[in-house]
Amino acid sequence: RRELVRQVANAMHMNLTFKDMTRQEIDTNMSRLASTLDGLKRSIEYLQDYIGIAGLKIFQQEFGRIINYNTEQEANRYLKRKTLD
Repeated sequence: RRELVRQVANAMHMNLTFKDMTRQEIDTNMSRLASTLDGLKRSIEYLQDYIGIAGLKIFQQEFGRIINYNTEQEANRYLKRKTLD
């Protein structure tokens, strides 16, 4: 799980950082992120057959946790009482 979170967070960080905010740059980065996340998801699905775990469920849980964490960090800018790590 730790490695999955590290890989997904790294992929999101690398592909969701924009320089010019042009439509083409956004489309390119989003496509690249979608392809990376799809590859990670397929790898987890492949491993779940051999290890006997619910790979897709784990992927969705961890992806949700990453999104919620990043949303909290963004919201901290506007809150008087901050949410800590």
